[in-house]
Amino acid sequence: MRAMQTQVADTASQKVLRALLFFILSGGIGFVLIRGNVTGMPMNQSIAYFSNDVLANDIAVNPFYNILQDISIKNNIPDQSVYMFRSNEEALKQIQTDYPVTEMPGPELLNVQRPNLVFIFLESWTSDHVGVLGGMKDCTPQFDALSAEGLLFTRAYANAYVSDQGIPAVLSAYPSVSRVAITNQPAKVPLLPCITEELKQVGYESAFLFGGDLVYGNLRGYMLEKGFDELIEDKDLDDYPSGRLGVHDEYTFEALGKELKKRKQPFIQGMFTQSTHMPYDFVPSDDWHSTPNNPEKLFTESMHYADIHLGRFFDSIKKEKLYENTLFIVVSDHSHQSIVSREGYDPERHRIAMLMLGGALRKEWKGQRWEKIVSQLDIPVTLFRQMQVPGNRYPWSSNMMSPSHPSSAYFIYYGGVGYICNEGYCSSMQFDPMHLYTSSSDTSQAARWRDKALSFQQLVYENVRLRK
Repeated sequence: MRAMQTQVADTASQKVLRALLFFILSGGIGFVLIRGNVTGMPMNQSIAYFSNDVLANDIAVNPFYNILQDISIKNNIPDQSVYMFRSNEEALKQIQTDYPVTEMPGPELLNVQRPNLVFIFLESWTSDHVGVLGGMKDCTPQFDALSAEGLLFTRAYANAYVSDQGIPAVLSAYPSVSRVAITNQPAKVPLLPCITEELKQVGYESAFLFGGDLVYGNLRGYMLEKGFDELIEDKDLDDYPSGRLGVHDEYTFEALGKELKKRKQPFIQGMFTQSTHMPYDFVPSDDWHSTPNNPEKLFTESMHYADIHLGRFFDSIKKEKLYENTLFIVVSDHSHQSIVSREGYDPERHRIAMLMLGGALRKEWKGQRWEKIVSQLDIPVTLFRQMQVPGNRYPWSSNMMSPSHPSSAYFIYYGGVGYICNEGYCSSMQFDPMHLYTSSSDTSQAARWRDKALSFQQLVYENVRLRK
């Protein structure tokens, strides 16, 4: 009898063990199937996108996947009661002074009307680590030196906090709101403006280079639908060594130099660095080390590594004839936590590197510093004004070189929104909007800044919600 009871007990425990093992294995397999892979980037529509034709890409995507993602996206956009504090008309009035209707003409930056444009997006570069911006003195010596050859924007702010928000903020001048990236909503992407579309009409070719996989945030889908003629990703750079997220900046900058030499002028070329993103598995190029025992030590050292190869790229490209007709826009996609611990509501947490240089920049601007507050959203209209290209499709962008530019910026952080101007700043949490973080001791002034920030947030949420 005891032997039989023991056998029954053993059988029961084996069944529990097998069931537990099956649960773990099936859950793991299910997670991989849902995610699409076991690498750094989860699956989204970009995996199926292959064409500049919107209809062709839509047909290539599993319709059931689209339905499930649409449901997920709608769940991320809060109910209007969370962000709707006034009528949209009143909200527009609140931010009107930051987007003046009448614009005074600004000074000329370019010595050619149709320069080649090269956007170098610096993943996560924060001003806290850039010496020439008052940050760590020895972290980015190459960027610091390059600033003496170009126009440095000392008070530039990122609008958003992740790459799939930051890159469209520059290329489409499209702002973000907390927890929402427009590129992750493929049905809304075709109606977004993008600098490539205006420039294609005046004879520009376009390309984008990334050492990783543009599947992140549906950036591949966004760029294909915005008319980029060529996308070069990690799978196209298999001659170079790579890490977990793809080809590191050392080799991607080398590839950028080769790509630029092949381009028919005029062209627009984008390039996105990736070594300053976790897991920071780059091989250091020198013996420089960051502050010991700091949680952001590896990020700081990754910025120094990227800076070395940014400098080497410019040392090389300046020898090429195309340099004389090219404007390089070197700008962070967003900022990052640094060795200076800052909260998301602090605008200095969102201050970024932004530099324009190249042979197309007028000599009188080389080595100059632009001290007004600007946003990365302002880049498209600023370039269009210089190139005499219409920019009326970009209502969230201002000519930052204009004397009428208000020297202010809106920024988004996870869970909130903020506003900064010359007099100070105010930030507010989305689900507790009356709790303010502000530099002002004047409660009425802080309330005015809060109303601007909340109005901006409201109008962007409404634009996302209603955009077809």
